[in-house]
Amino acid sequence: YVNFVDKSHFLECSTCQFMPLFALSERLSSFADFPLSSSAVNAVCKLPVDSGSCFSYETRYFYDLLTKKCRAFTYGGCEGNGNRFASIDECLRTCGSELPTNAICNLPAEPGPCEAYMPSYFYNSATKRCEEFIYGGCQGNANRFSSVDECLKTCGSSGKTAREPQLVGSGAGQRDVNAKQLGPQRRISPRMTDWLHHSSDICQLPPERGPCRGQIPRFFYNPASRTCESFIYGGCRGNGNNFRTLLECQQACRKRGKGTERLKKCLAYESVPQVFINSPGCTLKEPGMEWP
Repeated sequence: YVNFVDKSHFLECSTCQFMPLFALSERLSSFADFPLSSSAVNAVCKLPVDSGSCFSYETRYFYDLLTKKCRAFTYGGCEGNGNRFASIDECLRTCGSELPTNAICNLPAEPGPCEAYMPSYFYNSATKRCEEFIYGGCQGNANRFSSVDECLKTCGSSGKTAREPQLVGSGAGQRDVNAKQLGPQRRISPRMTDWLHHSSDICQLPPERGPCRGQIPRFFYNPASRTCESFIYGGCRGNGNNFRTLLECQQACRKRGKGTERLKKCLAYESVPQVFINSPGCTLKEPGMEWP
């Protein structure tokens, strides 16, 4: 039989002791600090990330055996496995430290299997510079940075930084940032680069995950509860009720005076930010055009 403290802390296999159901919670609490053997820790840290089958949106951490690094993921709230920790410190204490910097910077660009559209940077050890690539939103490896500065700070550079997104991966994982090849209504994601005055209230829109399969924590305003709540964004399309932070959501959707116009976000091609796609409340815009 398998005995466990909870789903994050497995014990050695042994014969389970019969216990009435009402005593279970007390039993679990009393074993919360039970020390794990090295073999049990090793087994937990080798488990693949598992979000479970439920639909809660809880940020947890898992140990990535491939990159030897603790990474965040979204846990659904039930099931899953033991490779799940409440904090990155707990993950590191249990499974070990992160890769040394030189090992991180020698990893190849890895878009991952998901299909979000997230421009990121990696250090190219062949060209010795930071280059842009498109991250799919899940898995990947540690050689991924949100900005050129972050990449340079970690890995350094002896050449110019390449800012054109790179074509990486193959088959279903291959991503090209050429708008003509992307085609209409593909690889579109909400951007904060341009806001348009519009009488329509984005704060009344329902949360929209979009058709892509990334796992990106975002916030939306819920008019029923009058609060900003979290949801998981897939990485493309969606609507304007989509904010990167709780504060951003609260600032955009707080109560305003009668007749005040809301700001309406448009959807933009990541690779062609000056061209906006028609969507409810949005009109195609070219650089230099004046709005009525």
